[in-house]
Amino acid sequence: TILEHVVQEVEQELETILEHVVQEVEQELETILNQVKLVEKELKTILKLVEQELKTILNQEHEVEQDQEIGQKHKKIQEHEILQEQETEQKRKTAQMMEMTVIQILA
Repeated sequence: TILEHVVQEVEQELETILEHVVQEVEQELETILNQVKLVEKELKTILKLVEQELKTILNQEHEVEQDQEIGQKHKKIQEHEILQEQETEQKRKTAQMMEMTVIQILA
């Protein structure tokens, strides 16, 4: 019958349209997936760069801390040397005074 024929043609046309739409959606999804993969690669690259930068910063901070420790040790050594020189000078003055006292007593 004509109705059955029309229904069959409409079903075929709808099936064709559906197949076309499914193909377009699959292509779009594949394109989106490829873009996501590219973004993922870029993010991994950025992450590696950030990790390297953090390592560099941590190493620099460690070097600065070591330099500060060395500077503090050097300063303490200098202070100790100055104190020793002052003590030696004081002992020399005391010895001179004692020597003068002895000379005055003997004179």
